[in-house]
Amino acid sequence: MPGNHAVTVVSADGEMASLSPKNQIHYSIGRSRTKLTVANGPTGEMQSYQLEGNLEPEAFSTDHSSLFVISFTPPRRPTKYQVRRLDLGSGTVEDVFTPHGELQGTMGGSSRVQTANPDGTRLYTLYTVKGRGAAPDKAFIHVLDLEQQWAHCIDLPSEFVPSAGRATALASSPDGRLFVANTKTGALAELDPVGLAVARATSIEMPFGLTRSSAVVDDATLYISTGAETISVDIASLSRKALWTFDEEVTGLQIGLDGKHLFVGFHDRLERLDIASGDSESIAASGLGKIRRLGPSLEQVNVGRYEKF
Repeated sequence: MPGNHAVTVVSADGEMASLSPKNQIHYSIGRSRTKLTVANGPTGEMQSYQLEGNLEPEAFSTDHSSLFVISFTPPRRPTKYQVRRLDLGSGTVEDVFTPHGELQGTMGGSSRVQTANPDGTRLYTLYTVKGRGAAPDKAFIHVLDLEQQWAHCIDLPSEFVPSAGRATALASSPDGRLFVANTKTGALAELDPVGLAVARATSIEMPFGLTRSSAVVDDATLYISTGAETISVDIASLSRKALWTFDEEVTGLQIGLDGKHLFVGFHDRLERLDIASGDSESIAASGLGKIRRLGPSLEQVNVGRYEKF
């Protein structure tokens, strides 16, 4: 890779990567042209693109034919954004439509948190929009389908607006459902991936903390953490089950493959928590340095002498 470039986006299968020049003006400051390079791992080929507008890479389509980008407008003084698609074959930037065939137009808002579903075919992003005048602020989930190449927005209840960037955690279950939690307000919602709507919403007692929230979910249980606390939630009833309190801030969560253990990240180590007993043992993160964030991972990862997770 060129030494003056940085990786910005990697495809879910790890075969494609988008790179941007390190000295390229940040999109928030404004620019009228964008340079990016796409690296194809299997072939070793690298293709550079000089594009009109203020664009930021977002995600690759699953067939590697397209790179979804966020187009910020006006380019030099951005106040709105639009999801568009770079055709990697022709080099043209094209519009993206909803699953109903409607154009995804320009929108206001700020992206806060995002996650992918387990098979990497969808990208979910939480956005908040500041209300004009006396209008209330809003929050919504932007759904980007990387397989069928459409986009859609799902509005969330107002309880998901406060401290959205820090307090919100997203987790996608093995069957594709998306869970959204706000640890500041206690709001919890399940989103239907087929109907593209809020299926259920409730309020529960959340873990307490002032750090960024994390969440992971399996077939039966949702785990949410913030600060030094982690809770488990039964996803059938959306009710809280257990609380674990640690000695320091949690940086992330990952469920073990056996479903009986939860890997909890801290700045200098992992802990392997036995979910049934609450007992845990420390795992030194040798050679990794400071752990800023942990999981969830789309691929299995070896952790020392333990099973892959």
